[in-house]
This record gives sequence, structure tokens and C-alpha cells, in this order.
Amino acid sequence: TPPVQLSSEDDMVLIPTPTRQIAQGEKLGTVEFAMIKWPKSRINDSYLMDITMYADAIALTPLPKFLPVPSSAI
Repeated sequence: TPPVQLSSEDDMVLIPTPTRQIAQGEKLGTVEFAMIKWPKSRINDSYLMDITMYADAIALTPLPKFLPVPSSAI
């Protein structure tokens, strides 16, 4: 059997987050993003990990600053 890999709850990843609130209807490309450390255990495939591919995407709802952007919100 393969060895069991344990993941620490404290493992961190870098994820892009807006540096200010994004208004509903605003293009993501007009907002500055910062890479912040976020707990890996709190991230899944439903969050944007690379914002460059989504510059023309429009926010469907207001998005708070310094929180990961869920793909369902664009």
C-alpha cells in the first residue's frame, strides 16, 4: 500500500485576492490583485488561482477585498 500523506491544517498557498472591494458588474481586469497566503485546507477548485485568465470576467456579485474569488461569482 502507498504511504499515507498527511496534510497539515497550517499548510499555506498563495492565492490572488482583490486589494479593494469589487462592485457587481465590474471587470476583474480593472482591479489590482495581491497574492496572499491562505490555508490550503480552505481552498478548492471553485476559487480562482490565476487571475490573468479572467481579466475580462465580470463580477456577478459584489466581492470583498482580500478574500479569494469563487469562480461562481464571475
